[in-house]
Amino acid sequence: MKHLEKTISVLLACLLLCGAATIGPQAVFTATPMLATSGCNTVALKADGTVWAWGDNYDFQLGDGTTTNRKTPLQIQGLGNAAAVAAGSGHIAALKADGTVWSLGSNGLGQLGDGTTTRSAVPVQASGLGNVTAISAGFNFTVALGSDGTVWAWGSNESGQLGDGTTTRSSVPVQVKNLNNVKAISAGPSYTMALKNDGVVWFWGIQPFTETGSRTVPEQVGGLSGVTAISAGSSHFVALGSDGTVWSWGYNPQGQLGDGVANRPIMVTNTPVQAEGLSGVTSIAAGYFHTIARKNDGTIWVWGYNGTGELGVGSIEETCVPVRVPGMDGVSAIAAGGMGALMYKYGNTLAMKSDGTVWAWGANGLGQLGDGTTIGSNVPVQVKGPNGEGYLNLLGNDDPGGDPGGNSESSNTIFSTGFASSFANWLLFFLCFGWIWMWLVK
Repeated sequence: MKHLEKTISVLLACLLLCGAATIGPQAVFTATPMLATSGCNTVALKADGTVWAWGDNYDFQLGDGTTTNRKTPLQIQGLGNAAAVAAGSGHIAALKADGTVWSLGSNGLGQLGDGTTTRSAVPVQASGLGNVTAISAGFNFTVALGSDGTVWAWGSNESGQLGDGTTTRSSVPVQVKNLNNVKAISAGPSYTMALKNDGVVWFWGIQPFTETGSRTVPEQVGGLSGVTAISAGSSHFVALGSDGTVWSWGYNPQGQLGDGVANRPIMVTNTPVQAEGLSGVTSIAAGYFHTIARKNDGTIWVWGYNGTGELGVGSIEETCVPVRVPGMDGVSAIAAGGMGALMYKYGNTLAMKSDGTVWAWGANGLGQLGDGTTIGSNVPVQVKGPNGEGYLNLLGNDDPGGDPGGNSESSNTIFSTGFASSFANWLLFFLCFGWIWMWLVK
C-alpha cells in the first residue's frame, strides 16, 4: 500500500512537471515587415521573418536556382528569421535576427561579402561580421551598421563608396573610416549616407550627374541638424527633420527636391531645400528622380519624375511640389526604386498598408510590380500572392488561400521547438514511470 501511494505521488508530480513545461509559452520570432526595391527587383520581409522577392532574376538573386524573372512573389529559401532586407542592383541582402548578414545574386565586385567574386543562387554569409542592426545595398556594394555605431561596407569602390580611404574594391567587410555613433545608413548607386545620433548627416562616394571626383572618407553635410531619417536616391539626397519636414539636395531637373522650383537653371543644388507645403512626415524614400513621403495620417505624398507612372497619380506628368497619391490611406511602410532602373524604364514605388497588403506602381518591364504582368502602371496595383494566387500579405496569411510561408525556416523553427519540448517532457515522464515500476517489482 505504501508503495502504491508512493507511486501515485511520484506520477502526479511527473505529470504536473511535464504538463506545465509543455503548455508553457513558446518563443515566437516576429519581424517588422518592410519593403525594398532597386527598381529592377523587389524584396519584402514578412512578420514571420521570411523573405519574398520578385522581378529581375538575371543573377540568381531570387534564389530559385534559375535566371527567370518572376512576376509574382517567390520565397527565398534559407533566409528565415530575417529582421531587415535590402535590394541592390543585382543582389539581395538580408539581416538575420542573430545580427549576421546574408546575400545572394551578383558578386562580380564582392558585393556578397563572402570573400569571393562568385555569384550565388543561395544566401551566403558576409565574412566576419556580426552584431549588425541595419543594412542597405547600392550598385554592386553593401553597407551594414554595427550595434556599436560603426559602419561596414564591401563590394564596388571605384567612387570611394566603401569609405575606407581607398578606391579599392573589397570582397569582405571593411570599416568606414572616421565614423562612429551612427544610427542609420542608406546606400545610393555610388555613394553612401549615414545619420549620427546627434542628428547630423554624413556622406561619401560620388554623387551621379553632379561630381567627377571621389570622396573616399565621410564628410559632413552642411546646413542640416535635427535629422531623424535619411534616404539616398539615384541622384539626390533626402532627409527627414525632427519637426516632420523634408529636406533634399542634389540633382533636380525633374523637381525631385520638391521645393516648387520648375525648370531650375542650375540643375544641382548642394544646399538642402525644404519640400514645399509638407509637414507631419514620418518616413521618406528616394527613388530614381522621384521622392515619396508618408505622413502621420497614413497618406502618401510624392514628387519628381513621373515618366513611367512612379508617382501613382494616374498620369505621367511630373511635379516639383508634393502631391497626394489617391487611394493610398492607412499606409505603414514605403519604398522607392532607383538604382539600376535607368536601363529598365526608370523607377517604381511600393507601399504596405496597415492591413499588411502590398501595393506597387511605376515601371514593370521585369515584373517588379508583382501583379502578374510586365505592364507598367501609373496607379497603385496590388501585389499578388505566390504563383499569382490571392494577394501578398506581410502580416500573416496571404489572402485568400493559405500562407505559403508555412514551410518557412522561422515557422519550422517554432514548430520544432514546441515539438521537441513536448517530446522531451513526456520522455522524462516515461523514464520516471519505468524507474518506479522497476523499483516496485524488485
